[in-house]
This record gives sequence, structure tokens and C-alpha cells, in this order.
Amino acid sequence: MPEVQRGLAQVAQRLGEKAVERIVNKAARPMQKAIQQGAPVDTGSLRKSIKITRLGRKYRGPKGGVAVGPTRPLGSHAWLVENGSRGVRKIKGFRAVRIGGRWVRITQTGTMPARPFVRPAYERTKDTVISELQRLTGKALEGAPA
Repeated sequence: MPEVQRGLAQVAQRLGEKAVERIVNKAARPMQKAIQQGAPVDTGSLRKSIKITRLGRKYRGPKGGVAVGPTRPLGSHAWLVENGSRGVRKIKGFRAVRIGGRWVRITQTGTMPARPFVRPAYERTKDTVISELQRLTGKALEGAPA
């Protein structure tokens, strides 16, 4: 991976930050598609929330880097879906909620089994992303003036 970072730094020097951004976004698309395909669909909001987000001002990370995964507000529940929840928790008193047109008293929270979709997609596509980064970086440097 260090050679990819060096190559991207050279592309940034020769062609500018926008060229690096295009390369990284293009290389990250297979991972985005794999995460979307693996995401459980109830309302579809989780799948819609999976984006390629540029790191920088809003999100911490290396310059020119991206994060691929669920974004807020649509994907706020992604962590619970990926990791599940443990244990039953008592609620002080009760909460009344409407489910299917009927009022129901809730006195405790339940557990939710994990349904991982981000980690498996990452494991399946990380080598593809790295090889695509290498290919696109090499291609950009070949066509760049020295």
C-alpha cells in the first residue's frame, strides 16, 4: 500500500488533487456496490445511505482519502445492523408506541442479532480496490508530463 500512496502523491504533484480524487473515487466504486448489495433491505434507506465520502474537513483521514459506507441520517442505524445489540434493558416505567395501528406498552428493550454487511464486503473487495488504485495511478502517471 505505501507504493500506492507514493504514486497518488506523484499524481497529485503532476496533475493536481482533482486527479487523485477521481482515481480514488473510481477505485472505491466496487466496494460501494458490494456493500450496497450486502445491505439488508427493509425500507431501503440503509442501502441508499451507502456512499463514497471524501475525507478532509468533515471527516478525519488522510488527504485525498475516502470512506465508503453508510452515511447519516439515512444510515444512522447501520452500526446496530452490522454489530447487533446485546442484553435486555429495562425501561423505567413504560413507553407507549403505536405498532400496526395499535398502542403497545414497551417495558424493556430486546436484543438484535448482528447482520454484517460492511466487513464482508470490505474483505471481498479490498484486493480489487488496491489493484484498481495501482492500475489507475500507473495509467495517470504514464500520460502525465514529467
